[in-house]
Amino acid sequence: MKYVLKIIDTINISVGRTASFLLILISGIIVYEIVIRSFFGRPTEWAHEVSGMMFGALFMLGAGYVLYKRAHVRVDIIVSRLNPRIQALIDIITHVLLVLYGVVVIKFGWSYAVRAFIRMEVTDSSWAPVTFPIKFVLIFGMALLMLQLLAKYIRDFYIVITGK
Repeated sequence: MKYVLKIIDTINISVGRTASFLLILISGIIVYEIVIRSFFGRPTEWAHEVSGMMFGALFMLGAGYVLYKRAHVRVDIIVSRLNPRIQALIDIITHVLLVLYGVVVIKFGWSYAVRAFIRMEVTDSSWAPVTFPIKFVLIFGMALLMLQLLAKYIRDFYIVITGK
């Protein structure tokens, strides 16, 4: 079981660290857009859309990594003072909503992504890039988050049972 958990962790760590480089690209694109628009009066058609798609990819591909690091935003004024068993039990209960959300996103998102691929759906902008790559990336990111959540559930159940 530890081996499976290690594999899940390693996948999310690798994907999260790799996706973090998107932040550099996003920053570069935004700086490029500002310079080209402000100093040369030639705004791009693509910078806003590309940076938005990259940010969505960064957000979703990094979600499993952030869960692994236990860095998601949470209000633990009270929970942090409880013993580890109770904390793990509260996490198990509250993460049920995340599982439900993840299942809905994957189920419906997959059909939307496949439809976008089949139809070669594009955005409404004048640049009109295809939308299916980012839709598949979002589904992949949610699947990674669900895998990391499974690993967290296993660890939390172990804490609830053993207290360690």
